[in-house]
Amino acid sequence: MASYERLGAGDGPGGEPALCCCEYTNAKGEVVHMLQLCCECDALDALADAALSAAPARARSAALAAALAEADARVRFAWPFGGGAVHIGAAGLVPPALLLAAAFAASSSFAGLALAAVGTPAAAAIAHRALARARARTGLLLSWTLHAYALCSLRYFYASYPRAPDGANAATIALGAGAVLALGGARAPPTRLRADADCRTRALARAHRCGATGSLVPRYDHFCAWVDAPIGLGNHRAFVAFVGLTAAASAANGAHAAAGALHACAEPRPAGPVALARALGRCVRWHAEHARGSVDLAVVACMAVAACATLALLVGQCALILRNVTTFESRHRSRIDYMRRGNPFDRGWRANVAEFARGEACAADGAAAAAVDAALADCEASPRGRARECDARANAPPRAGEAAGGAVGASDERR
Repeated sequence: MASYERLGAGDGPGGEPALCCCEYTNAKGEVVHMLQLCCECDALDALADAALSAAPARARSAALAAALAEADARVRFAWPFGGGAVHIGAAGLVPPALLLAAAFAASSSFAGLALAAVGTPAAAAIAHRALARARARTGLLLSWTLHAYALCSLRYFYASYPRAPDGANAATIALGAGAVLALGGARAPPTRLRADADCRTRALARAHRCGATGSLVPRYDHFCAWVDAPIGLGNHRAFVAFVGLTAAASAANGAHAAAGALHACAEPRPAGPVALARALGRCVRWHAEHARGSVDLAVVACMAVAACATLALLVGQCALILRNVTTFESRHRSRIDYMRRGNPFDRGWRANVAEFARGEACAADGAAAAAVDAALADCEASPRGRARECDARANAPPRAGEAAGGAVGASDERR
C-alpha cells in the first residue's frame, strides 16, 4: 500500500506524523487514508493470489490469514478528536450489522421473523464452534455479546419499561448491570495471585498453558470465546457470576418481550408457564396469518436459547466446582499425570465450594507472590518445546499432608 505526501508531517508528538481524522498508520509504518480501503488493492491481490495458488496448504493458509488480517486492519471510522482513524475491524462491524439486519427482518414480515428467530442463535452457535475448533482468539463473540446487550437494553427501555411494574424494572436493570460488571471481572487477567508460601503449590500445581493465548494460567479451566479471555484462578468466580447473571437477565428480557408480543396480539396476560406458551403459540399463528413481523417474538426466541444455553453452562460449572475439578482436567483426564490416579483435590463438596469461594487465596505475602510471579514469567518466556519441562520446574513439591500430593507438571493444551 502506497503512502502519500501531505502537509503537517512531523507535527505530531515525538516528531511523528500528525494524523487527521481519516488517516492511520499501517503495519509498514506508512500513513494512509481511509479511502484507500477500496482503491489500494495491490497488497490484497498479491495475498489472494498466493492463497489460491498451487503452493502447499500451509503456505496457502498463511496467505489467506494475512489477507484477512490486511482487510481487517482497513476497517476503521473517522475520529475527529486526535489520533487518526480508529480501528474497529470485523469484530466491531459484523456483529452489530447482523443483529440490526435480524431486527429489521423480524419487523418486516413473518418470514423475516422466522429467519431472525432461527438464524440469529444458529449463527452465534456456528461461530462459537468454529472458533473453538480453530482455537483462534478474536473479539467477534465478545462484540456480539456487548451489542446484543445494547440492543436488548434499547428495546427494553423503549418498549417494556413504561408498561412493566417498578419492581420488575428494578430487578431487570439490576440483573443487566450485574452481568456487565461480572463480564468485566471475567476479562480480568486470570494469573492474578494472592498466595503465600503455603498456597504456592496449590496455585501452580494445576497450571496449564492456554491453547488460544499461549499463557500459563494457574488453575486453568478453559478459554471462553464469549469473553475473549482464558478462565483461571484469577477470574473463575467472576465468570461463573457472569454466566448466572446472563441466564437470569436473558430470562427477564424474554419475559418482558413476551409481554410486549402478547400486548400487540391483544392476548390476555397468562397465569402460568403453560398458559404463556399457549398464548405465545396463538400469537405466532396470528402473525403468520396476517404475514406480520414482530421484533418482540424474535427477542423471545433468542432470549430463550440464550437462557437455556447459559443455564446449562452454569449447571456444568457448578457440578465441576462441587468436585473441585476444572473443565480442562475433566476433558483431558488421561493426559494429566495427577488426574490418572483420581482427583487429588476433592475434599468433599463443602470444602470444595469454600475453596472456590476463597479463590484459593491465602494471606498476602509480597515475597511469596513475587516468587510465584517470577516462576510464571520464566515459563511464559520459555519456548513451546520446553513448556512441560519448565512448568514442571515451576511447581514446588507438595507439602506433607496436602491434597495436592504428587501433582506436578502442567500440560500444554495446544499439543
